Amino acid sequence: MTAAELDRALATPDEVFAHPAQVLSCNDCTHEEKVAILHSWQRMLVQLQVATEENMVPDAPGRSNVAEPLAEVTRALTALGCTGDVAPPDPS
Repeated sequence: MTAAELDRALATPDEVFAHPAQVLSCNDCTHEEKVAILHSWQRMLVQLQVATEENMVPDAPGRSNVAEPLAEVTRALTALGCTGDVAPPDPS
């Protein structure tokens, strides 16, 4: 994975990977990169969940229910040995 591809995966993981399991099976990523990508995905989903709960996001197909995608990301993080429910704050 090139630096540009990694940057894109960190910024918009759902556009690079169709499913969190694909991150786990990515042979081009190190363990640390996989964790960072999944944490980024988790933060994005938590933000979407909060915005949806506060009626800040229009109800769109596939966007209003983030519980299952969030659970999938959490399972992927657990498979990598990470614990805890929420990703650490974005370092930027």
